[in-house]
Amino acid sequence: MSIKILAIGDIHLGRKPSRLPHALHQRAHTLSPQAAWEQTIALAIRESVNIVVMVGDVVESDSDYFEALPIVQKGVSALAKHGIPVLMICGNHDAKTLPEVAQFVDQATLLGEGERWQSHPHSTPEGEITFWGWSFAQNHYANSPLETLPAQRNHGLNIGLLHCDRDQSSGYAPVTSNALKNANMDVWLLGHVHQPDSLNGASPSGYLGTLCGLDAGEHGPRGPWIMEIEAGQVVGMTHRPLAPIRWERITIDVDGVATQAEARQRVTRALQALADHLKQSADRPEVVGLRLRYHGACDLSDTDLEAITGKTSTELMGLPGLPEVEYFIDRLEFDLQPTLDLTQLAQRQDQPGLLAQYLLQLDQPAENPARQRLLEQAMTALADDPRHQDWSQIDSTPPQPEQVATWLRLSGQRALRAMLEQQAG
Repeated sequence: MSIKILAIGDIHLGRKPSRLPHALHQRAHTLSPQAAWEQTIALAIRESVNIVVMVGDVVESDSDYFEALPIVQKGVSALAKHGIPVLMICGNHDAKTLPEVAQFVDQATLLGEGERWQSHPHSTPEGEITFWGWSFAQNHYANSPLETLPAQRNHGLNIGLLHCDRDQSSGYAPVTSNALKNANMDVWLLGHVHQPDSLNGASPSGYLGTLCGLDAGEHGPRGPWIMEIEAGQVVGMTHRPLAPIRWERITIDVDGVATQAEARQRVTRALQALADHLKQSADRPEVVGLRLRYHGACDLSDTDLEAITGKTSTELMGLPGLPEVEYFIDRLEFDLQPTLDLTQLAQRQDQPGLLAQYLLQLDQPAENPARQRLLEQAMTALADDPRHQDWSQIDSTPPQPEQVATWLRLSGQRALRAMLEQQAG
C-alpha cells in the first residue's frame, strides 16, 4: 500500500487572473486560485491522500485575510472529515497573514513559525516520515534559512518544506542548489518561484509552481503534485494540472506563406495540436489564454496576420478538436523576416542597404566582433532611454544580448520593409 502526499505550491488566495478578455470578467472567480484550491481539495479526497502540505504564499497579502480565512477553513475542514491532516509554512507574501489564519483553522499545523526550523513526525504503514518546515516572519529574509537547519535527521524519510529563492541573490531567503543537496534531506518541496520544476526520481527537489496561472507569463500546466511512497522510498511524483485557466505560448511557422488562407490553416493545425495534447490528461482547463508568435520569412504583413484571428482577442471560441475547452488570444507577437535577398540589398549604397548590412551582422555567430559591437551599442542606448517605444515590451530587468538581438532583428525587418515600400511608392 503506497502513501500519498499531496503537495501544493503558491496559491495566492485573493488574486484573480489578469489580462482576461471582457467576456470572462464575470467568470473571473471560477478561474481564480480559489477555484483551483477547491478542485485540489476534491482531488485530495478523491485520491484518498494521507496528508496535504503547502509551501507558502497561501494568501496574496494582508488585505486578503478576510477573503482567504473562510476559504482555507472550508477546505481544511473538508479534508479533516476524511482524516487528512494539513501542514503549511509561511511565504514572503503571507508572513503576517497565514499565522493569523492558522489560529482559526484548528485542523492545520503551521511549521517553522518565527523563522525557526520545526520538525513534524508523521507515522504511516510504510514507515516514519518527518517533515521539516521554516516560515517567513517578515516579507523579506536576507540570509539562507539552511544556515540554521539542524544537522540531525530522524529515522525514515525526511522531507523539507521551504519558501526560498534558489541560486539568486535576493531578500527572499536565498539558498543555493548545492546547499539544498548537502542538507541531507530526501526530498525538498519548494515555494516562491511560480514556474514548476521537473520533479522526478527517488529524491525529487524543486519548485512546485503556482496552483493556478496568475497571468500570461505563467504559461504551461499548473496544479498540485501527488507524491507516492512505498517502503520508505519515493516511487512517483505526478503533476495534476487541474487549474481552471491555462496559459500557453504557440509559435506559428509562416515560412513561405503567401496568403491569409495558408496562414489560417497553420494556426488551425497548431490549435488542434494543443487540443490533442490536452486530451492526453484527465485534468483539462476550462479556458486557455494564448500568445501566438508568428515566425518566419513571409510576405504577409502584421496587419494581414492580425486579421486571421479576428474576434479571438475579445471573445471566447471553442478549441478546434476540443470544443468544450474555450480559448482566447491574449497577444500576437511577430518575428517575421522579409522574403528578400539581404545579401543583394547590402550591396546598395543607401539606407536600406545599410540596414540590410546590420541585419546580416545579427545573423552572424555570437562571437562575431561586428555583431558584438552592434549589440553593445543597442544595449547602451536601451540603458540610456528604457522608456523608448521600440523597447516598451521588454521586461524591466536588464535584457540579455540575444534578447536584444531578437528585438533588433524584428525592428530592423519592419523598418526595411517600410523603406522599400516607401521607395517603391
